[in-house]
Amino acid sequence: MNLSELYGPTMTLKQLCQVFKISRTSYYNYSEKKQFNAQYKPDFPKPLPSHRKLIFVTSIVEDYIRKLQVEI
Repeated sequence: MNLSELYGPTMTLKQLCQVFKISRTSYYNYSEKKQFNAQYKPDFPKPLPSHRKLIFVTSIVEDYIRKLQVEI
């Protein structure tokens, strides 16, 4: 059973960065809660747990994009 069968369409970190037009460094700044990280975004899409490679569920990313469009 592959990930698509479990979660639906997925994307890699590289694809996520292309969608948001950000660098990998920006992704880590958005997703890692550190003591003095002003760029942290608690609602930014999280990868699937327990995988070597960072894999994201496409529907969660699309929901986040819709949320951003509503806020504008």
